[in-house]
Amino acid sequence: MLSLLALLSSPDAQAKDLRGHLAIGFENQLSGMPALSAKYAFPTTQSQLNAQLQVVAGWSVEPNADNQSFFGARGLYGVVAEDNLSLLVGAGLGYARSGGSAAFRVEPLMSAEFFLFGLENLGLTLQWGLQLDLGSSGTAFRSIGSGAAIGAHYWF
Repeated sequence: MLSLLALLSSPDAQAKDLRGHLAIGFENQLSGMPALSAKYAFPTTQSQLNAQLQVVAGWSVEPNADNQSFFGARGLYGVVAEDNLSLLVGAGLGYARSGGSAAFRVEPLMSAEFFLFGLENLGLTLQWGLQLDLGSSGTAFRSIGSGAAIGAHYWF
């Protein structure tokens, strides 16, 4: 009876309010390699609405391998907001260079960002999506089928 009373008196869930906040971290999906990332959550009229802009940059310079670099951006929009979880959908655009070839990348995606109890400013992300590369060497199409790509951002 006591547990039923506690359940009935629990407060409504409030979404993590990221409006107007900036995050710095890493991700490896849009770039296809570990890359630095910055996110900004736009101010909206409701805390449940979550609209973000993300900028991603990564590079790899190795003596005996093809050099790689990437720069891109994407927009994310929250479709589900819970206490410690945001489910977002979005699209990204980028420029990837590997060795002597370059490509323009287009990517639709879905992302889940988790906030662990006690670490409310650290967002851990899992991302799924498709990548379409349009380049001088042809068109390439990839899905992230072997599992979700990961990322982590600290929100200020």
